Amino acid sequence: MSEFRHDVIFCFLGLLVWLTSLVEGKFQVQCYLPSWALNNDPVDSFKVTDLDPYGPCDVILYAFFKVADNKLASHDGKYRGHFAQLSILKSKNPDLRVMLSVGGWNNSREMTTMAGSAVNRSTFIASVVPNLRRFNMDGLDIDWEFPKAVEAHNYIALLKELREAFESEARRPTQDRLLLTAAVGNTVQTGYLAKEMNRWLDVVNVMTYDYHMYGSWDLMTGHNAALTDTVQSVLAWETAGIANTSLSLGIPFYARSYTVAPPTNVTGTIDFLDVGTSQPASGPGQPGVLTHENGTLSYAEVCSSIKNGWTSGRDKSARAPYARSADQWVSYDDAQSVTDKVVWAQEHGLQGVFIWHLGVDDVHGYCGRKFPLLNAVDQALIKPNVIPNVPPIKSASAILCSCAIFILFLTILQSYL
Repeated sequence: MSEFRHDVIFCFLGLLVWLTSLVEGKFQVQCYLPSWALNNDPVDSFKVTDLDPYGPCDVILYAFFKVADNKLASHDGKYRGHFAQLSILKSKNPDLRVMLSVGGWNNSREMTTMAGSAVNRSTFIASVVPNLRRFNMDGLDIDWEFPKAVEAHNYIALLKELREAFESEARRPTQDRLLLTAAVGNTVQTGYLAKEMNRWLDVVNVMTYDYHMYGSWDLMTGHNAALTDTVQSVLAWETAGIANTSLSLGIPFYARSYTVAPPTNVTGTIDFLDVGTSQPASGPGQPGVLTHENGTLSYAEVCSSIKNGWTSGRDKSARAPYARSADQWVSYDDAQSVTDKVVWAQEHGLQGVFIWHLGVDDVHGYCGRKFPLLNAVDQALIKPNVIPNVPPIKSASAILCSCAIFILFLTILQSYL
């Protein structure tokens, strides 16, 4: 074989590899940004302007708008200022996408009513499309926690009708289609028809956290989001019918804490330094100085506690860290566990990962560098050596392009044989 033909073949193979990377698309990092996390508190202020528009977040999901009277509605009036600041971020980085998340834990009843009839769904969708455009948003995220079995078909109808409305609206010149994503539980509940969801959703965000938290149903210590649990949830959703290329796994930046119950029949001082998982708890952990919530801590509060003398450890089998002091036991994610999850998601061919949420990272750098967990996500990303600023092309287009190149390649090669 001549040197020229060798070069042609090598070039062709390189083109195929490049085209394959375009078909597969970019591994995406989605970052939830709750409205309540944005504040001017002198101790723990956090603003949209604290975010780097060129950081690892490919998509910022502003949470939450709610459903009220079967229409899209805000919880407060601060959103206008937040949206204006998010638009400034987008102007600095045109590749950054900003989406609106609707629903949340306290809006399930209204979601049920809205999705319950074609008329109500139509009213909702009519309020969604113009408002997303007016707010300079790139799509909608449905966070219905959680549809019951009797609501499964209504949920699918809502997704289908939203997607069809987005596609119809995108037929206008120079109008990109609005994206449609959904946050789902870490188990495939009976309210989910996964194969139908896969048809209508761009991305399915699996909330791979809150496997253990103190409550009437869970009175033992346990990991909030061990890698082993995370993997099992993702695989279950794949088995149910969601393509891995549509799945995004969740990474919690918050911690779950417990007050450990003292052993019975023991007197004197109790040393809890050896307490681990599956230990009886008497209640949620004590509130932090920033979050002020029993049983929940920000990463900044956890790392500050460790810095001030708490003992930290790692469960090697679960690949999850924990910390403890006296009768307090905390399950959290650190840079290593975040890295493990991002690496696994990439190796498994997932669409990406998402973060819940930006406001509970160490945004001020109390323990060192600002946003340490977000930076861990960035460092764990595999940086492909591809031509920059080239958007992913649709699979059909890529296949046709590959075929055309292959035919051209054969024609050129034949002339030199």
